[in-house]
Amino acid sequence: TTGSDGSIYISGDTYDDLDGQTNSGSKDAFISKITNLFFPTDISLTSTSFNENIDAASTVASLSTIDEDSSDTHTYTFASGTGDTDNASFTIDGSDLKISASPDYETESSYSIRLKTTDNGGFAYEEAVIFTVNNVKEVPTEISLSSTSFNENINSGSLVATLSTTDGDESDTHTYELVSGDGDTDNSLFTIDSNELKINSSPDYETKSSYSVRLKTTDSGGLSYSEAVTFNVNDLLDTGTLVGTKNETFSQNSKGFSSISGSAPVTVNAYEVGKETTLDSIKDYDGNLHAGDNLEETASSYKFQGMLDVNGDGTFEAIFTNQVSKRWVTAKVDSTTGQVDFDDNGAGGGTRVVGIYEDPLIAEGASNGGFLSDQVTPAPAAIGATGSDRYIDLNGDGDFDDPNEDRLALNSQVRFQNDLDIDNLSAKHSGDYDSDGVSEVYWRTNDGTAYLRALMHDDGNIRYANYQSEIEMRVYLSAQGHTEIISDIV
Repeated sequence: TTGSDGSIYISGDTYDDLDGQTNSGSKDAFISKITNLFFPTDISLTSTSFNENIDAASTVASLSTIDEDSSDTHTYTFASGTGDTDNASFTIDGSDLKISASPDYETESSYSIRLKTTDNGGFAYEEAVIFTVNNVKEVPTEISLSSTSFNENINSGSLVATLSTTDGDESDTHTYELVSGDGDTDNSLFTIDSNELKINSSPDYETKSSYSVRLKTTDSGGLSYSEAVTFNVNDLLDTGTLVGTKNETFSQNSKGFSSISGSAPVTVNAYEVGKETTLDSIKDYDGNLHAGDNLEETASSYKFQGMLDVNGDGTFEAIFTNQVSKRWVTAKVDSTTGQVDFDDNGAGGGTRVVGIYEDPLIAEGASNGGFLSDQVTPAPAAIGATGSDRYIDLNGDGDFDDPNEDRLALNSQVRFQNDLDIDNLSAKHSGDYDSDGVSEVYWRTNDGTAYLRALMHDDGNIRYANYQSEIEMRVYLSAQGHTEIISDIV
């Protein structure tokens, strides 16, 4: 017989002993009620999708169970197994499924979880469910500009900034316009061409040193954002030479190091690395044009090596070598305007033909009969030395043709100039490697035989230099904890 609640009643008689029970009579009557005959067969959800950006702990679906036992109650849990990838991203409160953190379509567009329903009789059913995240149109939140400054005297119609938009919808497109509102003072002085902001007339720092405009970006869905932007005009030196443009993406090395192969505050476009150029007005510290070298070809023989921060002060110099004059040049490039002031050669300046130094080991040799203090190693001779002041007969054979017998060849300044004469040097790296307050510049000989370590004065002139083998260079830099820069030098 079936009861009104769906249960089944069974009655009958038993004979003899049953299941270990002793039958006290010839037969016994019984009646049994059997309930909870059915397992849960499905989990229903009010939704299998939700919008991005909803609050954390938002209910994304209410759960219910398909079960033939209509009076059954059910509890819900997460289950391990196929499809449980994102179980940890949700919680269950009664029959409400909630997301733990606010979802973002661009980060994760769908979630997979495994749910389990258990009735009050302990019977259970589980299944995997996939939720999709709805991509909601998002309002732009910021306008980015490639630059917020420009040089005076640029041509009318010049590009001063490229515009881009920060938008949660990464694939969205945007249009730009100048709009009225706070900060719109100078809107009429600019035009927008696609995403390029251009100035209508050539700016003059002395007339106007800054401009204020109000920009608006609108996405493909019509959502918009606007903001005011101030542009500063860079005051150019009347005597300066423009050699490049400001590198907006430059980031200073944490140790103050710089590399020819790395980036610099200014992108030089007036010179090409490895090519000779003309420097008509480069002078030495004392103001002598080309350091007094008046050969006709000197001015046009300056080979651009690249950019280095020679003095470790954050301002980079363009490096040149000249095989005619056998000298090298530092030309300080203004980090904002991209200019070089070729009159900036004196005290405190950074643009000059670098001075000739005296090898410090010369004095040691003068005190030790032409040898270093070990009385074995020949010391370098001074530039201009002759006779016994220059030569030493190490093996007593009566000539000075053997290695190290011409002590002038041991003079690092002489070797430096000889390498410049044969175009055998390439600037590589700079930094205060041993943290003694003295900036150093590393050069590599183009024939790969040696490395020149030049120690600089604060004013950009050279103190002295010494040649190292590759092993000596590696040992020195490794001892200072700078193995990571060796690849920039070799």
